[in-house]
Amino acid sequence: MGFLDDVKKAAEQAKKQAAELATKHGSSIDSAIEKAGAAVDERTGGKYADKITKAQEAARTAREKVAQQGTPEDTPPAAPTDGATPPPPPPPGGSTPPPPPPGGSTPPPPPGGSTPPPPPGGSTPPPPPPGQG
Repeated sequence: MGFLDDVKKAAEQAKKQAAELATKHGSSIDSAIEKAGAAVDERTGGKYADKITKAQEAARTAREKVAQQGTPEDTPPAAPTDGATPPPPPPPGGSTPPPPPPGGSTPPPPPGGSTPPPPPGGSTPPPPPPGQG
């Protein structure tokens, strides 16, 4: 058994334990979420009550999701065994720009003006005095 297998096994055990704890102590966790939200709401004078409520709902949803992850139907499918790595999922929101070309070339200057590259010494020379340039 290799190192990666050990890491995967430990991660799976941690996931199961977190699910058990979230299930066993769900009411205590929800109570703590409620108390924390009430304390923040009181200290901010109710100014952010709607945002606090959303955060509390998100925290409760996250706790429920962790509790449900211990069930077999939520276990993700096994990775392919042919040695191939599946491609990553596409990012949300549409297409991404193409990757940079190999070779580590510098990116083109931003549109709307060109800035000369810095000198090889690493420091930028001072700008010319006004009226001379």
